[in-house]
Amino acid sequence: MTPQQQFDPAPELAEVQTATDRFLASISDLDADAIAAPSLLPGWTRG
Repeated sequence: MTPQQQFDPAPELAEVQTATDRFLASISDLDADAIAAPSLLPGWTRG
């Protein structure tokens, strides 16, 4: 990228916001027990 070129991060930031909103919606119904439950990965929890 040369000094004359400008990068507009707005489209990427909008995608990050959309993905964040989807993630937060997907975990919003998890209670403490669900978060502490084992994940599918051996030895890991969800939270």
